[in-house]
Amino acid sequence: IKVGKTYLKHAKIWPVEDQKKAVSDLMLKNRIALKPTISKNAGTYIIKGKHKIKITEAVILMAAHLSGPYNVIKYFKTNRRHNPKDYFKTSLEDYLIKYSSFDF
Repeated sequence: IKVGKTYLKHAKIWPVEDQKKAVSDLMLKNRIALKPTISKNAGTYIIKGKHKIKITEAVILMAAHLSGPYNVIKYFKTNRRHNPKDYFKTSLEDYLIKYSSFDF
């Protein structure tokens, strides 16, 4: 990916500590925006094919980081009918499955 190569070539433009702070700030912002969604859905399960996905705060925040908090809110409000895909055709639900074992 061209962007990745460009970043690796110029990694010092955005130092690691600044990147960590930016991710931390974004996670806090997402946690605030998603508080009602987390309260309502954490501890529930989604069944998709052979996958049984336990919804946790971490899974919701990971999906928000990758798909945007308002897509996550809409996903749960529409009973999973709103399931947007990113540029690589990876759906929000695909992210939920991939990161279902993630915790922090």
